[in-house]
Amino acid sequence: MKRYMWLLVGVLPALMVALVGGRPAMNVAAAGDSVTEKIVFTSTRIGGQQDIYTMNPDGSNQKRLTTRSASDIEAEWSPDGTKIVFASRRASGHVSQIFVMNDDGSDQVQLTHTVVDNYDPTWSPDGTKIALSINGRISAFYLSGGSAGQMTNGESDSEPDWSPSGDKIAFTRYERVDNRWTSDIWIDDTDGTNLVNLTDNPSLDFSPRWSPDGSKNVYSRR
Repeated sequence: MKRYMWLLVGVLPALMVALVGGRPAMNVAAAGDSVTEKIVFTSTRIGGQQDIYTMNPDGSNQKRLTTRSASDIEAEWSPDGTKIVFASRRASGHVSQIFVMNDDGSDQVQLTHTVVDNYDPTWSPDGTKIALSINGRISAFYLSGGSAGQMTNGESDSEPDWSPSGDKIAFTRYERVDNRWTSDIWIDDTDGTNLVNLTDNPSLDFSPRWSPDGSKNVYSRR
């Protein structure tokens, strides 16, 4: 479901894309003693191609970070603001894989190498791992390379968000009921145990995000 939602989001102005696409705005250390806030976002401003950009909150200092002829989407800052994770179809076979790059767009490295789509990447609080959606489940990969294990056991789980404490994952679980899609917000421990349905209703609930203190979740409902 998330992949189709991105197609809809792509027609909105760049700033709206930035607001929808996860947790793109954050404080990033700048030269000297000052701290500047940056926004990372996807834009189709060049020939409809989806590329990743950064800018200041007032729209100034816009910089294009990806230039490949492929869809680069779902960008998110690392906790320390030095790297950006994103999904891209630039790899062979045009399967969506997860990439990591420096905050200036340099050193773009492919993290996953699978035969199925990977999407919805999100950082662990300590910046050492990335959770993502793959083959209907939430899994984690080490930033240094290699799998860190499966985190959910559903058939259509997506949009993970790591709790600030690092021990839980909130995510969207889609289900087909009576020929219509429903979705709820779930949480579980990062080892897949202690599964809890937070919303449990027939509407479409999606895109959960933890509060900074880990006590609440905000999400969208259709």
